[in-house]
Amino acid sequence: MGLRARLILIVTLGLGVSLAASLGLVLRTEEVRERHNTSRRAAALLSTLAPPMSVLLTQGRVADIDNLMGDLAKRAETLGFTGIMLIDGHGVAVAGTTDGTYGADLARLDPFVARAVASSQALQDPPLPRWPLRVSVPVQAGVRWATLIGTLDQDRIQQSVMERRWRLVASALAVSTAGLLVLLALLSVEVLWPLDDIIKTARRLASGDWRARAHARGAAELQQLATTLNEAAHALSGTKEALEAEVARRTEELQRANERLEKVALTDPLTGLFNRRYLDQTLALEITRQRRAGRPFAVLMLDLDNFKHYNDKHGHPRGDELLRRLARILTEALRGSDVVARIGGEEFLVLLFDTAADAAVVTAEKLRAAVADHAFPFGEEQPLGKVTISIGVAEWPTHGDHVDRVLEAADQALYASKAAGRNRIMLAPVPAPSTGSGAV
Repeated sequence: MGLRARLILIVTLGLGVSLAASLGLVLRTEEVRERHNTSRRAAALLSTLAPPMSVLLTQGRVADIDNLMGDLAKRAETLGFTGIMLIDGHGVAVAGTTDGTYGADLARLDPFVARAVASSQALQDPPLPRWPLRVSVPVQAGVRWATLIGTLDQDRIQQSVMERRWRLVASALAVSTAGLLVLLALLSVEVLWPLDDIIKTARRLASGDWRARAHARGAAELQQLATTLNEAAHALSGTKEALEAEVARRTEELQRANERLEKVALTDPLTGLFNRRYLDQTLALEITRQRRAGRPFAVLMLDLDNFKHYNDKHGHPRGDELLRRLARILTEALRGSDVVARIGGEEFLVLLFDTAADAAVVTAEKLRAAVADHAFPFGEEQPLGKVTISIGVAEWPTHGDHVDRVLEAADQALYASKAAGRNRIMLAPVPAPSTGSGAV
């Protein structure tokens, strides 16, 4: 065998070994990185669900938890899960996107569930560096309420890994083929410098520097190799940019999902009005703002008269429709700046900003008349011959300088309105000034 042939064989074998080692290193590095990223993405997705879950658990809203799980079940494939479960502090499944687990004592049957319930941190099963099958995230808001456990879609993960591997293998084959063509054409000293530049560029790419590019100089074959290497680098760089764009898109989707979950946490699911949680937040902020501005605001406490009679006679579905119609009437009759919320079964509360007691009574009469004049189904069968409301009115700070006192004054006025025969308005009496004794 001649020297030229031996040189070609030695260089070819060396290049093949180098490419195989580089490819193996890249594949192993990419696989480890993908395992970490898969676990981190899954934990991040579950972490976005933990805050609204803690709110719903705190308020005991089991129906809303089931509705949320139903929505997640429809989107589980998009989120990369085959199933998501909510486990209470005793290890019992209380909700999930799949049937057949409710009430099961999973902590006793499944060691990972037992560890997840006992841990204050996110866990994965099995632990890294193996591929995660399940991920757990604690649901807590000051107090540990439950644990979310998501089962990952392994088929989807494996498909992504295989696609990534095939792209790397194809790029490596293209680079090796071009390299062999160059080595077979030129073995003289004049090609060593361009070849050295190409090798250095390939090593930078193998180490993750996707911006590295080879200079297309020297013999035509070396220029072709450099061009091919640069095209492969550009393709790999484009893949990275595509992944970053996908991450950004998923982040935006999660943000929109969080906004929807926040809306669910602050609104009444039956009427679409704000709930008591939103009202408490708004009242605290409004009193602070009005105290600085020195302007009053009014509170209207409303209650449907004889609603139990309507429910018992016509059924709860018609009673729910009555509440929805009442919510629309109240919303349409109020200003855009006013706030109306459902705070109980048939009880509503209205906040009239920058409104004194006399103007609030006028608005209350407008609401009372709008309800009394509306042709509700079966309204004529009510004890008063129609569907009516009773209203109690209180003003801040006249009837109290604290949230609880204003609400109590409005509630007492509502009680007086009921006692006086219903379908009427009562303004809370001005409390007597407190007196004290002793030297100042």
